[in-house]
Amino acid sequence: MSDLRARGLLAVSRIGFNGVKEDPVHFALLVSRRFASSRLFLGITKRIGRLLEAHKLSNFAFTKRVRSSIFLLDGKPNEAIELLKDQHDAKSMCARARIYAFLGEYEFAVAQAASAGKAGRRLVKQYAAEKSVLSKPLIDQDKTLSVIRTNHKRVLHLLTNSLPFTNSGYTQRSHSVLKSIQKTGWEVVPFSRVGYPWIVGVLPNSDADDIDGVTYRRLLPKVLPATATERLSVQTELLSKAVVEFKPAVLHTTTEFLNGISIKDVAQKAELPWIYEVRGQLADTWLSGCADRSRESFRYINFKARESEIAKSADAVITLGSTMRDELIAAGVDPQRILICPNAVGEEFIENVPDKSTSRQKLGLADDWQLIGTVSSLVGYEGLDLLVRAFAELSSNHPKLRLVIVGDGTERTSLINLADELGIKDRAVFPGRVEKSKARLYHRALDVFVVPRRDLDVTRAVTPLKPVEAMAFEVPVVATDLPALREIVDDGVDGLLFEAGDQFDLADKIRVLLDDKAMRDTMGRAGRMKVLSTRTWAANAEKITSLYSSLCAGRSEQ
Repeated sequence: MSDLRARGLLAVSRIGFNGVKEDPVHFALLVSRRFASSRLFLGITKRIGRLLEAHKLSNFAFTKRVRSSIFLLDGKPNEAIELLKDQHDAKSMCARARIYAFLGEYEFAVAQAASAGKAGRRLVKQYAAEKSVLSKPLIDQDKTLSVIRTNHKRVLHLLTNSLPFTNSGYTQRSHSVLKSIQKTGWEVVPFSRVGYPWIVGVLPNSDADDIDGVTYRRLLPKVLPATATERLSVQTELLSKAVVEFKPAVLHTTTEFLNGISIKDVAQKAELPWIYEVRGQLADTWLSGCADRSRESFRYINFKARESEIAKSADAVITLGSTMRDELIAAGVDPQRILICPNAVGEEFIENVPDKSTSRQKLGLADDWQLIGTVSSLVGYEGLDLLVRAFAELSSNHPKLRLVIVGDGTERTSLINLADELGIKDRAVFPGRVEKSKARLYHRALDVFVVPRRDLDVTRAVTPLKPVEAMAFEVPVVATDLPALREIVDDGVDGLLFEAGDQFDLADKIRVLLDDKAMRDTMGRAGRMKVLSTRTWAANAEKITSLYSSLCAGRSEQ
């Protein structure tokens, strides 16, 4: 076994050992959720719940902790707390501490864990550290880095995660940005955050992976620190060594703020310019999966504050759209330092539009069907239950209509169950997560692409990638009338907007397109034309590398 795999195995084993030692049932449920499909996970938890009820075990402390864990992992913290309100044993106190941490209420989380005595010591240390980094974390500013200046066009990126171990909108954007920057003549040196991919349970064979000519490197320490404060310190130390080794001209990182803290510290010590790329409102994304009370939590308030501070301190900020730009300005970021680089498409969408019939044939979908649907993460804020209900509304008058929802996530099982309850399960297709090339086929196969996002802080600000890809393939989009989505869909030109939360308005807008092929074709062509003229990775790369050059020139004049 290589030294790298041995260190990784030790890191993963420690995570597992601590989880099992602290609460084996909660840890087992957590692992089943992480590595099983959402459908399997929810099926397991429901069977456990029925088994406990059948054997009249609902009043035992152990049973309450199990059911509480199920509620918590299912995003129902208030129900989880209610189950444990009369339990005062050490393990129940630890369980309550986990719930308070989930809610972002770190003061209560630390207090509950401390009340558990020895059983809660690790949780006290963990939550106190998380609370600390959400306060104003301090990193040693006394040291300087000796970086020999070169004329190389080289940029070092710090990423949260990356291909090949994580396939998400974040990693796909990262890969597209890095590839397109590299084609301009700049050399890219991307690193992922400290401990990744160990912290997601993956043991890589190497500390670098080459994907399409982009070499992703890892910050993998000899020993992975146990707490957030220690990991931040080690990340900054390893990043400093990487900067000395690769001698970049500029540093570039993305949300969240912990990446920014490390990059800022290293940039100041090495006297290098640095960029903070705000790809989302992560505090609001987190809030969308919590209870309403979490808006007033320590985590949410301080998360927002730290994000604003990091953005304001960067030499430049890149973001996805005008709505996010406006929010950054409202937070105090100088508008002159903000560059918009929207979600975009690459050569695989630009070169040609695949034949719709051929795409359907490859997917096993009938050519005479009318297909509506989406390619998305199946999470609550996407509002996909609204799409299922709208489909049910349309189905009786459109016998050839079929629903296609591609992707996986916490809502997949509930969406399948809803389709069953509404009597449309036999007309709905849920293929789960698919490879990128297959996702493109689904994009092209659809007659109407639907983005039924809920009206939340995060969805009002963040522009998704998938509808842009659909438009590039001449598929008209029906989307919620939200500020971020209005940046993508020009209502009545390349798609239609519907009132947030209104399934009947959604059904009406889809019906208009289903009943008018000429309108679909016209809107599809308009959408592709707009995307190719305003949203390509090559165009983004030109803007980004121009920013790099400007920052480097400005720094050399100082």
